Amino acid sequence: MHNKNLTSLRGLACMTVVVTHILQLFNLPLLLARNHHGPGSVQRTFVDFITNTFNGQASVEVFFVLSGCVLSVSLMKRATSFEMGWIKPFYIKRVFRIYPALWVSILLVVCLWPIINSGLGDPAYGPWLTISLPRGMTPLLVGLSLVPAYIHLNAPVWSLRVELLYSVLFPAIYLLVRNSRTRLPFLALLLLGAIAPFPRELSLHYALAFGLGASIPFSRGIMNFRYRLAGSVAFVALMYAALLFANPDADIKQVETVDMLISFVVVYCIHHNRRPLFLENGIFVFLGNISYSVYVLHFPILCAVGACIVKVFGVPAVHAQPMLFSLFAGSIAMVIVIPVCALSKRYVEDAGGHIGRRLIEGRRHQGMSSA
Repeated sequence: MHNKNLTSLRGLACMTVVVTHILQLFNLPLLLARNHHGPGSVQRTFVDFITNTFNGQASVEVFFVLSGCVLSVSLMKRATSFEMGWIKPFYIKRVFRIYPALWVSILLVVCLWPIINSGLGDPAYGPWLTISLPRGMTPLLVGLSLVPAYIHLNAPVWSLRVELLYSVLFPAIYLLVRNSRTRLPFLALLLLGAIAPFPRELSLHYALAFGLGASIPFSRGIMNFRYRLAGSVAFVALMYAALLFANPDADIKQVETVDMLISFVVVYCIHHNRRPLFLENGIFVFLGNISYSVYVLHFPILCAVGACIVKVFGVPAVHAQPMLFSLFAGSIAMVIVIPVCALSKRYVEDAGGHIGRRLIEGRRHQGMSSA
């Protein structure tokens, strides 16, 4: 990325997703209620506060807007003419950016599956987890997961399917936002499509996130605007947008649309800010650099750690102290995840990117030779 702050924002959003999954590993509301810690109790209030503070779903919208912005910046350096020679290299880079770590994550699920599957019948596990994972592993499911046409072996992979869809469409999105005459009408059309009553499963509303993100590098910014203040307020608002789910009648697709609009404000402010931010800290930049591997690898590791904790300490202990064991499982998982993902970044992601660049250079040399 051209901007360390955007890299760090990706890492911050990724860690928000991870914390959300840690809190969803065990069925905290059910187990706390069984232990007479119902709504209004100190433990339940703490869990609700943390859950509302770390809005994992909204963080995924940040990923989509960031992808649009970063891809647009990348293409601005290469797609400088009306010739379409940049499209094939773009697709090659996207394939080798997304797939290597995805395949490693599915391999990890296969290797850890006996452990993960050993305790899924226990009611201590959160309903989201038990619904997300299949009851069995088959070669067909593994094969489909590598595409990924099937997303339930590794729950976070659903967003990669969205990334792949809009990676295919992104050259068209980029050309439409690059042209100043089509930019605003196109974004208005994407907004109308997002609020239209299309089924959420079609993922059509996510086009708005990629379109908004792609338009950011073409915006001029606002003179004397307090980007740090506005971006911070927008990020806090984004995290607490989860409170909209308190309304049982809330349409998840419309909530996601609101999340995308707020995410646009966050990324816009960070992109145009020219003053120092806390996001420039080396720790945040490091987390941002390994964030993709963290995103695709943390889920099977967390599930395996949870299953081991249940086996070692016993079901009654976990049921009696669910909050303690959630934090314990999350801490152990992160101790494993961070170094594993640092290795994955270097030997999987970077290696995949190197292969992609070699293929692109080979195609260029072939084209020059034939010319």
